[in-house]
Amino acid sequence: MLHLEIGQVFARLASLTGVEGTFDVVIESDAPWEGECRPAVPLVAALGAEKVFCLVCGWVRKMLKRHLSASHGLTPGCYGERFGVPAGTPLVAGTCSTMRPAWARERDLSETLAEARRAKSRRPGA
Repeated sequence: MLHLEIGQVFARLASLTGVEGTFDVVIESDAPWEGECRPAVPLVAALGAEKVFCLVCGWVRKMLKRHLSASHGLTPGCYGERFGVPAGTPLVAGTCSTMRPAWARERDLSETLAEARRAKSRRPGA
């Protein structure tokens, strides 16, 4: 119901600017895919060592998960099903996934996390 109201508000705002037509607002990310699904770039080229491409729009960055949910309303699982990305395939650039553990060790994040957990367990009612 909310998506219908959002669509109506959007259509009203669009009509004020002179744009007319109907607008569909998709809220559910796991809604069944309708129509042909053609990737913006080939799957082989999409998952690289330095960058990854969004198969929906061709957007290029080092990580896709946030982009997929924010821009397309897709979960990584739904994205994988639609474009044939094998389950368990990381949606980050290869260099990024190898650099993150080194970055965390360099900043001693494991000790910071352990310290925060100890402090939380000492609090009453935790």
